[in-house]
Amino acid sequence: MIGQTLGHYEVTGSLGKGGMGEVWRARDTKLGREVAIKTLPRDLAQDADRLIRFEREAKALAALNHANIAAVYGLDEHDGTRFVAMELVEGETLAKRLEGGALPVEDALRLGLQIAQALEAAHEKGIVHRDLKPANVMVTRDGQIKVLDFGLAKAFAGDPNAATPAHSPALSLAMTQQGLILGTAAYMSPEQASGQATDQRADVWAFGIVLFEMLTGLPVFTGESVPHILAGILRTDPDWNRLPKNLHPRLRLLLERCLEKKPRDRYHSIADARVDIEKILADPTGAKHSFAAPAAQAAAPRWPWLAGGLAAAVVGATLAWMLKPAAVVAPPPVVRFDFALNEGQTMRNPGRDVIAISPDGTQIVYNANDGLYLRAVGETEARRIPGTEQVLTNPFFSPDGEWIGFWDAPASQLKKIRTAGGSAVVLTGAGNPQGASWHPDGSKIVYGQPEGLFEISANGGTPTLLIPASGPLWDPQYLPNGAILFWRATGPTTGDIVAQVPGQDAHVLFPGERAIYVPTGHLIVTDPAAAPTALFARTFDLNTFEVGGPVPVAENATVRNNKTHYAVAVGGTLAYVYGSDLGSAVVLPDLALAVVSRDGTRRSLGAPLRPYRNPRVSPDGTRVAVEILDADGGGGSIWIYDLAGDTDIRRLTQVNEGTNLRPLWTLDGARIAFASDRDGPSSIYWQDADGRGPAERLTTADEDTFHLPESWAPDGTLSFAVVNSSLGAGAGGWGLYTRSPDGESSVFYDLEGTNQWSSAFSPDGRWLAYTSVEEPSNGGVDFRVFVERYPKTGERYELAVDGALNPIWSRDGTEIFYRRGITNAPRVLNSVKILATEPRFRFTTASSVAIEGFLNHQNYRDFDLLPDGSGWIMLLPADAEGALAATPAQPPAPDRIYVVLNWFEELKRRAPN
Repeated sequence: MIGQTLGHYEVTGSLGKGGMGEVWRARDTKLGREVAIKTLPRDLAQDADRLIRFEREAKALAALNHANIAAVYGLDEHDGTRFVAMELVEGETLAKRLEGGALPVEDALRLGLQIAQALEAAHEKGIVHRDLKPANVMVTRDGQIKVLDFGLAKAFAGDPNAATPAHSPALSLAMTQQGLILGTAAYMSPEQASGQATDQRADVWAFGIVLFEMLTGLPVFTGESVPHILAGILRTDPDWNRLPKNLHPRLRLLLERCLEKKPRDRYHSIADARVDIEKILADPTGAKHSFAAPAAQAAAPRWPWLAGGLAAAVVGATLAWMLKPAAVVAPPPVVRFDFALNEGQTMRNPGRDVIAISPDGTQIVYNANDGLYLRAVGETEARRIPGTEQVLTNPFFSPDGEWIGFWDAPASQLKKIRTAGGSAVVLTGAGNPQGASWHPDGSKIVYGQPEGLFEISANGGTPTLLIPASGPLWDPQYLPNGAILFWRATGPTTGDIVAQVPGQDAHVLFPGERAIYVPTGHLIVTDPAAAPTALFARTFDLNTFEVGGPVPVAENATVRNNKTHYAVAVGGTLAYVYGSDLGSAVVLPDLALAVVSRDGTRRSLGAPLRPYRNPRVSPDGTRVAVEILDADGGGGSIWIYDLAGDTDIRRLTQVNEGTNLRPLWTLDGARIAFASDRDGPSSIYWQDADGRGPAERLTTADEDTFHLPESWAPDGTLSFAVVNSSLGAGAGGWGLYTRSPDGESSVFYDLEGTNQWSSAFSPDGRWLAYTSVEEPSNGGVDFRVFVERYPKTGERYELAVDGALNPIWSRDGTEIFYRRGITNAPRVLNSVKILATEPRFRFTTASSVAIEGFLNHQNYRDFDLLPDGSGWIMLLPADAEGALAATPAQPPAPDRIYVVLNWFEELKRRAPN
């Protein structure tokens, strides 16, 4: 490397090599200064995830500006070599200096004070070192400290490879799936050594170890191997007898507080240690006190009264020091981090609550596509809770964190299960719980229902109606003043935040979507209309029920189906689903109408880019009917595109005719049926496809339902979905119905607690394929495709499982296509060959026929088969000029959960009471 150049840096010498890379002396040819270059280990530079994490750390470190911290100048790459340019510090490492033995007490304290000041500055920026040790501390010729490699242990986290176990580089025991150990063995805190959650108190421990070593000249914990060293950290105490005699009592107490094995007993802030050192150095009696007890063989003093007086003076001085006002303990710094869901996971039922946090803030539970997952804050992987593989929603913790309550959707039951897993305990049969929470004393649970708020013993039993209602009450929470906080519906998508003591009048606080009360005297709320991805705080007086104005306190919370998913622990930890809007039904991007052939060829039709949904090809293959959402996603109209014409697209339904969705061609292509709310609740209408004449009503929905047209049989029978808006999809609110040619409607499949939709008649009208969500019978599968004989006889066949939906038939009835993958998972278009339909239905196993470029929601079928079976009309993303991506759109990035520790301190600063 010497003599080579890395960008504008010329390497002039070697400074060292270790598990975290090689360090070189170099000259910055642009600025004419000497720098240190750290080249990254090859395994790090080739690991995209770790490299991203390292770059994030480097950006944070570059923001640090402190006299005792070696500055980071930049992160760069040259010819495949990743490197960090840093301040060149001339001098020797503290490890080198300690090779000569212990330092004088005053020298150790002066150096320790500078280390503490460096740590304090970094902690205030939310940066934790994680690998503080003498080898990472430089001492310049004039005695100034420079701390190196702040926060880099988190990024490097490589395997131990140093020759000396006690000085092995940052260890990674992630392969145990029990936790991540970051740091150097001899300087690890007990929580690091055991893979538990770490924060700035891990640096406080390491500081105590380094100061102890400066005072004694020897490491505190040693052993013949890394496991022996870690065992010593976890099980044994430092040998206090090795410390110099007659130390200032405050210094001994400082070391004891830094080296408490339990983080909660340790100094919570390095500022506490810094204050102690400053007071010790300022004490005129010095850092060492000469009042140790005399040796037993020493002669008795000639003046006993003088000895007694001296003893009294010493005791008095000691008591005076001990009784001095304690230093003000600085609040712990706010610490932020995020983590991705396990590979292959997505949030399940994004319209419901999908995340909860234990009251002490140490455990997070989230609702994934294959069960409830629990992740401790200090662990690197989430684990599925055994026994939660079914369709479960609305998780919530017991006050002691030992239990998780949830709603078992298929069974329509409210249950609880231990966090360790096991058999779930049925609390009550609750048809549609709208959120629930545990009482702080652990004795009871409150949950919402369309009929009101109910309360039940935490051990189950008969529920009691606390607050009756004529509509849904959601997300109840017990308040300290005996009231219950909840959301009360005022319309199909609107509601108020309400606080009410059972049996008394309700206090309507403000219009909103959700609110959580926290012990700081705030309500944490969302305001989708003002800022859909922000969390706000409102001050809240429990005595007067007065509420302050909203103050933004967090950004980039993901919105799913108009709902922001977040949780707050009473201990001060905030957690929320983090990122952009992935799957919201509110606003859709502009898309291109395109043809995708069976060989994968993709061709844009040239129609203007619009927020399209539900394309349907006319029976003769010459036109496409499609719905276009309004700009805000709140309504829509039916439009028709002529495949044989130019790029124009014409409107079928007009702006003044309400919201019109779900176009469906009649089999002769003369008319288009659609759902419309032009005359009240959304019912089914049809209209001439050329736009002449008024629309005619085919069905009439009542106040709590809306109808969606789906398929025609040859005899003119219409299959349609009926959605109960008071229940919703999560509580079995979707069912299948048919309308005969004479206008009579009848139920086809509408089993309580289940959902059926997206139906398609076979070309001969004897079979109906549809999507169904029922009690899973195949290892937690929820979305499935069935084929059932029509008229209904009970003969039905399960065609596909594991996220299968939206079936359509080929024109000749020999093939059924359906989609695999819901919401955020990869979406594949599958095909099943039909071998026979009589005397019984027989079919082949599925095969993949296409990767879809974009499908925005599980309830919509955003593709349609061309009549000749050669390909499909699909909705695909495109650039501003309408050009399609070269390859199908990749699935979105995995869901992430963002966690903020000690968040209440920041909350109180942003929204003071």
